[in-house]
Amino acid sequence: MEFLKKRATSTFLVSYTIFWMMYHWEGLAALFNTGQDYIMAQYHMLKNEYLAKYFFGFVRLENWDWGIFVWKALGFVIPAILAYVYVWWLPKWVLNPSYKKEANYKVDRRIIKNEAEKRLADSEVQKVESKIELLQRQEKARELSPEEEWQISFEECLSRNKELCLDALAELKNVIYDESGQLKDYNGGSRMMSSELMLCDTYGLITFDVNANGTKTGRISLTDKGKFFLKEASRYYEEHDI
Repeated sequence: MEFLKKRATSTFLVSYTIFWMMYHWEGLAALFNTGQDYIMAQYHMLKNEYLAKYFFGFVRLENWDWGIFVWKALGFVIPAILAYVYVWWLPKWVLNPSYKKEANYKVDRRIIKNEAEKRLADSEVQKVESKIELLQRQEKARELSPEEEWQISFEECLSRNKELCLDALAELKNVIYDESGQLKDYNGGSRMMSSELMLCDTYGLITFDVNANGTKTGRISLTDKGKFFLKEASRYYEEHDI
């Protein structure tokens, strides 16, 4: 009994049974869902004779039909081939290599994650160091003239985000000197990106004009620091041939 139990639960036999049922699905459907009257009317045969002849029985010599014989033979051979492919060939050539690839991908992702976390940690350290350096520079700036302080602030702006800083100053120059400080164009669109406008406001380069009731008019003006930044930006363009 133990031998039969192991054989009955083996992967190959289970796979073979499933593929056999898939191959003979029409016969199984006729067995369970088709009545005797319908088969008799269509084929003039009893139900068991119909199933034996076309699906599950052996071909008798007096009723030999090569087509039916081949069909029934394939009903045993094809499920066996499919079960063999499923049990031995598919894991060897598809599933196992796929699992190996997936395992390698997981290792690669873990390596990438560790590297990203290390870069993040280094970035946090740099932020702390930058804050300390900024505090030290602010302490020194208290003893500097406004122009010297603005020079340090301009260099800091370049070091933080050179591209954004230069783009913001270029747009600021156009808005102030070409558009009389108007932030909106004729279609109501903004002449400066929000990030550029925020940078100029953060560094104290502009002031927003307000009307009598205290609301912004959509026009900006340069501060003395803003004029200094524009002058230094022009000098930077000349020195770097931009």
